[in-house]
Amino acid sequence: MKNLCTNAGLPDSMDWLRCICVGLLGCIFMLSCAEEESLYWFIPKKPPLAKCAIKSVNHVVYVEGMGIKPLDDVMLTAEGSVARMPEAKIVSYRWEKVWQPFGSTAFLLTPAGIETGFVFADNLHGVDLAGNYRVKLTVTDSLGTQSTNECLVKWSAIPTDLLHIQLVWDTNYGDMDLHLAKKDSQNRFCASDLNDEGKSGPLAMTCPVPEFLECNYATCVYYHENDRPNWDDDEARGSNGDPSLDIDDKSGYGPENINIEHALGGSFLVSAHHFAGARPVGNTVRIYLYGHLYAEFYHILQPNEWWEIAIIHWPENMSAYPCIEDLATKQMECPRPDASSYRTSSMGSSFFECFSKDECGPGTSCDFQTRDCVSKLNHCNRDDDCPIEKRCVLETQACVIPECENDRQCKATHDLGYKCDLSTYTCIPSS
Repeated sequence: MKNLCTNAGLPDSMDWLRCICVGLLGCIFMLSCAEEESLYWFIPKKPPLAKCAIKSVNHVVYVEGMGIKPLDDVMLTAEGSVARMPEAKIVSYRWEKVWQPFGSTAFLLTPAGIETGFVFADNLHGVDLAGNYRVKLTVTDSLGTQSTNECLVKWSAIPTDLLHIQLVWDTNYGDMDLHLAKKDSQNRFCASDLNDEGKSGPLAMTCPVPEFLECNYATCVYYHENDRPNWDDDEARGSNGDPSLDIDDKSGYGPENINIEHALGGSFLVSAHHFAGARPVGNTVRIYLYGHLYAEFYHILQPNEWWEIAIIHWPENMSAYPCIEDLATKQMECPRPDASSYRTSSMGSSFFECFSKDECGPGTSCDFQTRDCVSKLNHCNRDDDCPIEKRCVLETQACVIPECENDRQCKATHDLGYKCDLSTYTCIPSS
């Protein structure tokens, strides 16, 4: 650059204001001669381009249209991101959750990495709940310039089983258990509380020789196929018509899910049990039919309390719709029976659409933008939205029973090294 200026017969020290006489082009040229770095003042900095996408699902390369289910391990990638200035390169990545299903506690595994997945519960990898997910990517180049394009990865985790029952709870403590019992030929729902302290009922009862085993954490874990209840009478346990429990969460929040891939006729009692823990815990149970949220229930369970929630009446005629009996209100809710009320997902499963609030079941309402039934229970933006005994955790927008509301309570229940985190209303170490 210096040689070019000398060859042009122009002094290096010429003040840039005097260049105006030479003309705009000459002024820019003279400034570049005086200080090479000043040239960048006149070259627009192009921000880097953020590119984000789903890389894989359960370690299988993702292709457009591939279905994603709850608990699937979804990996995101920023590999396509590029810097757009000479000699610049991408030096940092920032992934941010924009939206996730209400009650989801899944967090990004490596929010500053070129790739990231999700983690929840006992360090389990994957997305925890059914519903919509949105994640935003921002990249920064070596010149310190951030991307300005909106880069969002969007997907929906849709249950592919005909029946999907989900249990989550408000706290990071307490062992809650989900139960599902099928009515036997003697008109009984046989159930077991398993810790011999809770009392099942009033509908559930202990059967001396149960014809149908209840689905719970002891009898129904999905990877113990030979031990699972046989509800479809095909002489094979663990087949498509038999129930399975995917997770026995003992450390808080959940989820625990019971699924039946191809439900056959019968009546099914949905229950939850406060198995272990000394404090009350708020529990939410959601029932999905054909991949669609159709009913949601909420109850604060006391230690060892047994909660009978609903009975799902599944017709023998597979062309008919199942109905949900709300045991609290004694009302029967059935989806609209005509063919226009459901559609087919990319996985081949059907899930309902709603066109009015009457088409959604207990504890849900119709979102007229998505045509899907959505949660309307236990959702909050402030403490006043919650029942009097609960507080609102803004991060999850969920009402919770507070473990604490001041440091003194934590010091009394833990030790002097604890304080109250007022964002979550839980006791945490002071240091």
